Amino acid sequence: PRRGSNEIVKRNDLVDVVIKVGNGEIRLKGARAMESGQRGDTIEILNSKTNRRIHATVVGPNLATLSPATRRL
Repeated sequence: PRRGSNEIVKRNDLVDVVIKVGNGEIRLKGARAMESGQRGDTIEILNSKTNRRIHATVVGPNLATLSPATRRL
């Protein structure tokens, strides 16, 4: 990810991850950002409940999305 003042997610921030499923969505709350990112960046996020790391795309302040094709949480 690019570094700079436009980062809307900072390393160690708690973020919500929205996972699109069919016509709905699932929201994973309180995952930890393992790196900083700007809107559109793909960053590594730690799901503290399962201790798994996932990659999600930053879409807003403390908010990221995950494609259903990405590995399971």
